[in-house]
Order: sequence, then C-alpha cells, then structure tokens
Amino acid sequence: MKIQAEDFWKFFQQNSDTLMDIDSLEEKQADELLEKTDKVLKQYSEGIDFELGDLTTKGRTLTFTAHGDTDYFDDLISLCENAPILDFWDITAFKPAKGNNAAISHGKYRLKTADMWFRPMENPQDTEHIGLQIGWKRFEKEDEELLVAVYSLLEALLGEYDCATLLDYFELSPLPEKPQESDWIPLKELPQYAEWFLNS
Repeated sequence: MKIQAEDFWKFFQQNSDTLMDIDSLEEKQADELLEKTDKVLKQYSEGIDFELGDLTTKGRTLTFTAHGDTDYFDDLISLCENAPILDFWDITAFKPAKGNNAAISHGKYRLKTADMWFRPMENPQDTEHIGLQIGWKRFEKEDEELLVAVYSLLEALLGEYDCATLLDYFELSPLPEKPQESDWIPLKELPQYAEWFLNS
C-alpha cells in the first residue's frame, strides 16, 4: 500500500524516542524496529533507504539515500522537505561527501584518494555533465567489483547527489610513473574541480 511522506513521518515521530535510544535495546528488538521503519519507508518509496548516525550529545543524524538512483531523487527530496521539526534529529537528504581524503573498502579492493588521479573528459555536446578518466597505479583490468569500488569512492568525494547528477561516466586506466608531469590531477582535488565546473 502506497503511503505519503506525512504518513512516514507520523510513524517516525511515534518511534523517534526509541530509535534515538536504539543502542540500549536488545538486539532482537532493535532489528525489529529497524525492519519496521524500513518497511514503512518502502511503502512511501521502494528505492529509498535510511541510515542512523551514531548517538552524540547533539542527538543523531538520520540520512536518507537512494544509492545514487536518480529515479528516486524526487521522492527523497520531497520526503525531507516534508520532515517535521524533530528535537535532537538532524535530517539529511543524500549521503554527504566525506572529505578529500576519503577511503573505501569493497570486496577485495581498498581504495584511497591519495593513490588515484583523474583527467576530465570533455564532451562539447554535453556541458552539464563531466566524464572522468581515473588513473590508478595498481590498475590491471576492470571488473564489476572494482567499478563499484571506484564509484563508491567518487560518491564519498562528491556526495551522493552531485556524483549522480554531475558525473556522466568514468573509465579506468593505468597511471604513468610521474602523473604530475602530465595533465593528471590528484583525485583529492575532484571536489574543487566539480565546484569550478558547476560555476563556470
């Protein structure tokens, strides 16, 4: 049964105190509450998930993600726009950027921005999106796991929304011995490049 954003928030408000203190629940109770919250959220939009941040003195962050699937971005934005004011809850739309020195692990791969470089790939027919050539010294061949790992690293650098809406494609290649002597740019500078691109 399809529900509206207001219906999800009504459920959330009824359970917000328990979710705030979820670490103190027994594991079975905590799992049941998270599953119930996810089920209600899926009734609103099947492509959206949520993540609870760690409890701090300021409360918790509640982050909604569509895992980069732009088909569900409007649903996610509408959900957050309709959020009520909730004490000690910081409602966040989309996974945020994690900083220039991001690192991710996925399967057999562990990637760090410090080990990778990029080159912009311009498309004169598309001035709203960017393409990237990603260079990595350990690159040998593409596989699905590596592509997912690299995308996850780019998402950590740019944030979910900008990565999905700005990045058109990327390709991987070996990195030359001295990339700084050619036209390669350290990957940690990608957020600055993206900001320049958006404002140019």
